[in-house]
Amino acid sequence: MGASLTRIAVVALGVISATASTVPRAHAQDPFYKGKRLNLVINFAAGGPADIEGRLVAKHLARHIDGAPGIIVQNKDGAGGLVGTNYLGELGPRDGTMAGYLTAAAWTYVIEPQSYRVPFDQYEFVAYQPVNVVYYMRADTPPGMKSAAHIMQAKGLVTGGLAADSSKDILIRLTLDLLGVPYKYVTGFRSSAPARLALQRGEINFFSDPAIRTFVADYIKNPPR
Repeated sequence: MGASLTRIAVVALGVISATASTVPRAHAQDPFYKGKRLNLVINFAAGGPADIEGRLVAKHLARHIDGAPGIIVQNKDGAGGLVGTNYLGELGPRDGTMAGYLTAAAWTYVIEPQSYRVPFDQYEFVAYQPVNVVYYMRADTPPGMKSAAHIMQAKGLVTGGLAADSSKDILIRLTLDLLGVPYKYVTGFRSSAPARLALQRGEINFFSDPAIRTFVADYIKNPPR
């Protein structure tokens, strides 16, 4: 009982004035990152999809960097991903030793550029990753969800989100608004992990998440009682 859209996560390395290419090497023959540590900032809390995706990237990233640095993951969550994004550009070291796996950062910059203390287009972009988002709800949502079409008859629908202006929340609300389904909207979860817990407890019954595809199918058929 889901649909999929595409969202974008980007890996950004400091800001343009602070990338590895601007830092002189102690020994010209050695790769810049040899013997160094690269800190990877994830702009959402541990346990959510951005964290899972970012840690998977971190697991394999070193082998693609000349010098194979050790990679340490740091979670800087809050304000729908804005805290971590601003931290990377404003407070992170400007010597090429910190990168960010930043979910929804480009979206937020487009709709609210004034919230960025460092202009997002000044970051040095390394890569991006498109991912699918699954929309799902509890099967025990009245009068009972047995097929995707039954969402049109849902009663007492409560959907959860991370921040009112985040891409996740806007897409959730837009989906329900376009379908004409009445709902109550609850936001402020620091990541998808506590929102999933709220869904398990029955505090919300509609959500979206790209990280738990295998969980969703079984959960819809066998919701906890």
